[in-house]
Amino acid sequence: MPLKGILYGLLIISVSRGEEIFTSKIFIKKIDPTFFNWTENSSVRGFKYRATLANNPDLPRWMSYLYSDRHRAGFIFGVPPVNQPNFKLDIIGINKDTYESLHKTIHLNVTEKQDIARYEVHLKVDNLNVQDLFDSHRLQKLLNIFMDVLWKSSKNYLYVTFLASAVKLGARLPLIPQEGEGVVVHLGSREEFSEELMDLQEEVRPLLKFSSCPRDFKRTTVDRHFRSQGFLLDWCSFRLVKLESESGNAHYKEAEADIMGGSGWKLPDKYNLPTRDYVSEMLMTIIVPAATLVILWLFLSFVLCFQHQSVKQKSEDNELTIAQYQAVQRATDTLRSMDNNRNTETSPRLTSDRMDTCRPNPPPYSATKRIAYSECKIGEDVIIASMSYDIKPTINAQTSKIQ
Repeated sequence: MPLKGILYGLLIISVSRGEEIFTSKIFIKKIDPTFFNWTENSSVRGFKYRATLANNPDLPRWMSYLYSDRHRAGFIFGVPPVNQPNFKLDIIGINKDTYESLHKTIHLNVTEKQDIARYEVHLKVDNLNVQDLFDSHRLQKLLNIFMDVLWKSSKNYLYVTFLASAVKLGARLPLIPQEGEGVVVHLGSREEFSEELMDLQEEVRPLLKFSSCPRDFKRTTVDRHFRSQGFLLDWCSFRLVKLESESGNAHYKEAEADIMGGSGWKLPDKYNLPTRDYVSEMLMTIIVPAATLVILWLFLSFVLCFQHQSVKQKSEDNELTIAQYQAVQRATDTLRSMDNNRNTETSPRLTSDRMDTCRPNPPPYSATKRIAYSECKIGEDVIIASMSYDIKPTINAQTSKIQ
């Protein structure tokens, strides 16, 4: 039983014969079910692959792994740097139906390329993805355009020196997911640039100030050769580069200091890792907000205290004003009522005369009675006048006090 679990859980297969790859030249390794002696129809949910450097957690930085749904396979690709020693890759495959896992080790023998490229053409293809160029016939079509039309002298020496997704190099994803992400391709040769390439460089020179152009932004005189083969080029990214050193390009030299240089990958030392002081951060988190709240509380208390005093003083002034106004209003109402009573008072004689117009007039009063009535009338007017004289100074005093 344990033996059966080991056989189905992990099967280790060693490959003694190594594969040869060349420095400064792209290599592409396809990983599919046949690589593990599986049949493509043996799994409904498909397979999963993982590639790492032997005895390391990941691939070297000059190498990439990509799974293609269209090919239903994984691809390992990259350009070995100059002075790269031989190395091994660990490939693990998992059957998603049965979770059976297999392990293979690939030995890669790196060989220095003799006719290393000294001249490169940099291209960007807008309508393709990286996995589209994994098809050997499509990549060969691109090389044939240069070998047969634009760079005939490099027919026997032209090869791909760089291949990467434009998105990985900083470009944006397309707005329509069905469109290609874009592929950056470098083609190199030891032969000098042809006259056709130099003329093409002069033709696109006004576009050099742009890092990238929209699709169909500019078409050139040789654009028909690429479009007929299904390549839509970004001419703003077209460059002719002459390498400074005969030993290789700058990105080859940069990879020489990779972890594959012989020392291998090492875990970082725990004591060398930077430490973080949480005490100061906690103090800053607590003290700063607390101090801000205290300052805000003091400010609001100061504002509300003075505001309360001003409101109280204002209310007292309003009460005094209302009291003075009510006193004046009462005096005014008293004068008006007295004036109305005086105007409405009439003698009973006159009232009876108005009410009974049919009665005959009485005989006239005697002189004595007439004098008494006049004195009474005069006395009444004097009383009213004296009352008015006594009230007016009080009203005038209250009015001046309000003003």
